Amino acid sequence: MPDDQLNGRLKVLILEDISTDAELVENELRSAGIEFEARRVDSEESFLKAFEDFSPGIILSDYSLPSFDGESALMLAAGIAPNVPFIFVTGALGEDRAVDLLKSGATDLVLKDRLSRLALCVRRALKEAEEKKLRQRAEDELLRAHAGLERKVEERTKDLRLTMQALRLSEEELRKSHDELELRVQERTAELSASIARLEILNQELQEFAFVASHDLQEPLRKIQTFCDLAQMRCSSALDSVGRGYLDRVIDAASRMRHLLDDLLQFSRVAGRLERFKTVDLGKIIGEAADIFEEKIKEAGVSIETGDLPGIEADESQMLQLFQNLIGNALKYRSSQSLRIRISAKQDGRGYCEIFFEDNGIGFEQQYAERIFKPFQRLHSHTEYEGVGMGLAICRKIAERHGGIIRAESEPGKGSVFIIRLPVMQNKVKAARNSPPEMLER
Repeated sequence: MPDDQLNGRLKVLILEDISTDAELVENELRSAGIEFEARRVDSEESFLKAFEDFSPGIILSDYSLPSFDGESALMLAAGIAPNVPFIFVTGALGEDRAVDLLKSGATDLVLKDRLSRLALCVRRALKEAEEKKLRQRAEDELLRAHAGLERKVEERTKDLRLTMQALRLSEEELRKSHDELELRVQERTAELSASIARLEILNQELQEFAFVASHDLQEPLRKIQTFCDLAQMRCSSALDSVGRGYLDRVIDAASRMRHLLDDLLQFSRVAGRLERFKTVDLGKIIGEAADIFEEKIKEAGVSIETGDLPGIEADESQMLQLFQNLIGNALKYRSSQSLRIRISAKQDGRGYCEIFFEDNGIGFEQQYAERIFKPFQRLHSHTEYEGVGMGLAICRKIAERHGGIIRAESEPGKGSVFIIRLPVMQNKVKAARNSPPEMLER
């Protein structure tokens, strides 16, 4: 999405000569919850002018117009704003012609009698444009780093030649200087390789999360919630029951979106945190995590038992987050009987410990044991249980950042067991970050 779109609503340029068709397009986007500002144009002159005073973030174009055509518009847009998605919204079009348009640079094609696909195509096009922008940014940074390395190597080479000419080094001295230069080049090359590897990881993280988990999404969401709350307080009496219902649904959706953004930001920050590991007391950490839910625990009569837990080298705040998420998960999915949580641990004598977090909640089918750790994956609808499906994904991210793993065993109606395997001393198991060891047999 262009930068000028990030601080406001999406700007949609609609190339369409029939105003009612344009209104149908706008209504479809609006019903899908897309915030936008639209401008309709129907000629080449007005199309070109829109790039000067409107700066569209996406173009939706009919194929045939009386004085202009979509294919010409596509060529013009490719020269003026090549990064702006261009989607054809048209009537019947032959398959060969549609393929030719896509080859010519069109982002997608939606038939007017299938406008229900439009919102999905628009979101996908904007997502792909953002990912392209992030990849280009990473590539530019890589090129700058490579250019900087080349300049440094050239400078070192030049310095070496000047030194050789000025001091007339002996053959042995020249050889030593050459060896030193090669070592420096190798070191710089190793640094560049490390930078490339980190850029690739960051780029992947950005592709998956940054385009949605950005701070820029928080501000418009706060405005939506604020104005909806004001409307509810000041205008509720002027609305009928249907209108109040619509307003309540908007407020509920905005609240869910806020929780989703918070969880996404928290998820992406786990990998980015680089705090130094230190020895932490797991028993104390679990106690602090339980205190966060003190009222719920008392009201529900929850029992939490802890065995002897070791001290391990870890990021204290992330360990607190891990057990806070596990306790919150157990409270959310408890059954009708009193909830019992038991936390124990054992060490394997090879520098690792396994922590067992057991509850007697509703449980789940074992076939979903991997799915529950993926972002946004839920086994129940949000009307049954609140949340967006990020808690356990954050737990896995934390475990992996510590060179460990987490898995689950469960059966419907019989509770669940979460097994977290972590190194006791981080400096003795650095290799674990690349290939975590097998789980111990319980």
